[in-house]
Amino acid sequence: MWCLITIKGSEGRTKEYDFIEGDDSWKRTDAAVEYAQAALELIKVVVIVPDLALPELLLLVRDYRVEGMRISDYSAMGLLPLPLIR
Repeated sequence: MWCLITIKGSEGRTKEYDFIEGDDSWKRTDAAVEYAQAALELIKVVVIVPDLALPELLLLVRDYRVEGMRISDYSAMGLLPLPLIR
């Protein structure tokens, strides 16, 4: 599972995309391209992944060298993953 949060300004224009990725969702084949394309639109991009995924994701996106893209992990963002209760 993953989540995309879109933050819009008062004028209705998108200002930021926050991708919150799950254990495996950051591995989808088009994920890094999605992050880079959003950042190339001059929109701030924040990608948050599980702590153990951070080193691998950093290697995956290093070739994009796009301004405005920030990569972080759950701990740095103060997020605590909890099991889904149904």
